[in-house]
Amino acid sequence: MPRTKPENRSRIFDIADSQGGFFTAKQAESAGFSPKNFGFHVKTGNWFHEGHGIYRLRDYPEHPRQDLIRVWLWSRNRADQPQAVFSHETALSLYELTDYIPKKISITVPSQFRKGSVPSPKVQIHKARLEGSSVKKFEFLPMTSPIQTLLDIKEAGRFSAPEMTSMINQAINRGLVIRSEITKNSELREFLE
Repeated sequence: MPRTKPENRSRIFDIADSQGGFFTAKQAESAGFSPKNFGFHVKTGNWFHEGHGIYRLRDYPEHPRQDLIRVWLWSRNRADQPQAVFSHETALSLYELTDYIPKKISITVPSQFRKGSVPSPKVQIHKARLEGSSVKKFEFLPMTSPIQTLLDIKEAGRFSAPEMTSMINQAINRGLVIRSEITKNSELREFLE
């Protein structure tokens, strides 16, 4: 039975705490855990195996958006850096700008993003280069900014003009965007009341 040093437990907890209780195999290694003992931690119930190279601490409270965390960690590159930014209908839902409940988790990844498989048929991948101001944080998860989300939604064409007007007005009224951002944007200006 492998012994776990208290400092290793503390390091993995700090990592998992910053990610809703989740961590990657590489993060566990960096915290001092040997990959040959990962199975032991899963078998004894210290960790839950949540996907390829993704784990969750047993004693950490369940996060309400575990589905998003799994997808975000799945999107990591060879350097173990997640690439996904939650976008389109998923971001719209997180901003609570509509009652629409998305059937899929929408993410935007860099155009050079390559993965052999999608973690779930419920994940929709968009490829685009997002500038720094186009990305915000929802807790610790990256998502498109409100204005970028509205632009993506408009471009996708899944909502009617009255629905777009309603979402834009809600975004303005709730302080997520300022009116001048919309008036300066030729793609969104037509939906202002």
